[in-house]
Amino acid sequence: MGAQPFITVMTRTHKRPAQLAVCSASIAGQSRPELLEHVILRDEVGLGVGEANTLYYTADAAGQYVWQLDDDDVMASE
Repeated sequence: MGAQPFITVMTRTHKRPAQLAVCSASIAGQSRPELLEHVILRDEVGLGVGEANTLYYTADAAGQYVWQLDDDDVMASE
């Protein structure tokens, strides 16, 4: 079993699979991806994955820190 992630990256998304794929690849491409946990919050019905839902899921995050990264953004490399 691996070490506990240092950072939980939370990504909210709604019907944008191409953008989400680029976002996810940028996280996986980090020099130490094993220190990251990626949680994807999908809004399947279009109600909006708002701040309240994000805060709810933050309580269950495994990382020491939580970072919100929108589905149309990327995590920069070193």
